[in-house]
Amino acid sequence: MLTTEDMLTIQEAADYLTTSRPTLYRWLREGKVKAMKVGRQWRFKKEELQQFLEGRGTVVDLPVDLSPFLQALRGHLTDPSLSHEEPLEEAFTLMVELLVQREADSLHLGAYHTADTTRTIACLRTRADGLLRLESELDRRLLGPLVDAWKRKAGCSPQETSLPQDGRILIETDTGGVVTRLIDLRVSFLPSMLGETMTARWVNQGSGRASLDDFPLLDSDRTRLRKALLERSRLLIVSGPPGSSVESLIGAGLTEITGPEKRTITVEGPAWQIIPWASSLSLYCLG
Repeated sequence: MLTTEDMLTIQEAADYLTTSRPTLYRWLREGKVKAMKVGRQWRFKKEELQQFLEGRGTVVDLPVDLSPFLQALRGHLTDPSLSHEEPLEEAFTLMVELLVQREADSLHLGAYHTADTTRTIACLRTRADGLLRLESELDRRLLGPLVDAWKRKAGCSPQETSLPQDGRILIETDTGGVVTRLIDLRVSFLPSMLGETMTARWVNQGSGRASLDDFPLLDSDRTRLRKALLERSRLLIVSGPPGSSVESLIGAGLTEITGPEKRTITVEGPAWQIIPWASSLSLYCLG
């Protein structure tokens, strides 16, 4: 049985990997290497560091079989891709394929109480046209490893579970070696009483950046909105149900008035839009 005496300290691990402690801390935050906390100190298994050196990545020991969840995902897909990946990698790939095939706005992974509060379930849902759709339930014990897999893809820290995190995932799909699509995902992680939740929002379903002319507004309303955007001092409030393109409308309006001669700051929760000449601040950063 492995004891803490058989494990490496942070300095010993850095020496074993022939790297610096700051670099090792960064790899740890990014989920590239695994470690466990003993008190306030990190401890590393030598065999896991060796896996990292050999380019095999982080090997996750799953508490239960992931196959039922993978089978459920394949059942929702038309011609799911054949995969020889690790189970968690395959689950990530299938979830993204589900998002694309459903033409959904976002994916939602988390644990929730049922309506009668007698049961707690973990599930994957998609949102399309403002409505959430339950795609599959899964064993709650798989929620942590699945969320960690998304964190690693999004450049977030799997070790941080008590604070919100935001990240971004860019996926290129190709046909015959030619890139045919760029999938831009903005991912947010929130701690909850039942474990962390993950939301992945697909931000580039369309063919390009939306403008105010792309929205089904009355001509008079569009004119009033453009006039208000040009006012020196004005508060604009845009409201609507989830999935009704409220944030996209705001982004399109800001795009018309930003430029190198203006200082523009957006506060979002979380920040997910790319607005020219704007500094986007996630609401979580405000504490």
